[in-house]
Parts: sequence; C-alpha cells; structure tokens
Amino acid sequence: MITKQSRYATHPVRTRTEADGREVRYLRPALLHPREDITIAIHHRVKDSDRIDSLAAQYFGEATTWWMLAAASPRPHPDAVMGEPGDPLAVPVIGTEEIGPR
Repeated sequence: MITKQSRYATHPVRTRTEADGREVRYLRPALLHPREDITIAIHHRVKDSDRIDSLAAQYFGEATTWWMLAAASPRPHPDAVMGEPGDPLAVPVIGTEEIGPR
C-alpha cells in the first residue's frame, strides 16, 4: 500500500504483459535530485539514540519519509545515513529531494 506521504504517491501505476499473458503492475523508481541541488533546512547533530525513522517522524511528521534524509546525505544507504554520534545530518526542505515520476 502506498501512503499519501510516500515518494511514490503521485507516480502512475504501469502495466507490463509477460510472455505467458500475465499482467504485471509496477511503479518506476523515484528519481532524486543530485544531493548538491537539495535545499537544506537545518543540520541535526546526531545523537547515539537517534534512528533515521524517528528523525523522519520528528522533522516530516511520518517515519516512512526517512528516504528524504537519505537523499540529502552524502551517505545515502539506510545503514549509513546517520553517520556517527556528533555528525551533522542534513534535513532537507520538503519537496526539494525528488524530481518526480517519469
């Protein structure tokens, strides 16, 4: 299920017909702006107790929007986005991290 907060919420559902006649529904991957083009609202100083999902909920109102923090990070992999305690974590302005559907 895709929620209203999902980066895929406005992406059209596409279909493909397999060789056996089955129809497969899918969404194209979201494309992200280059990190240097993302507008940063603030830098959060990472604490030992921080989690990417809880910070997404704190700053964007929804834990599933963690990908916005990843898009603004020089370490975009979910396991590395946070860095180490004391590192700055870029918090983007909502809407500047995604190019949109194609």
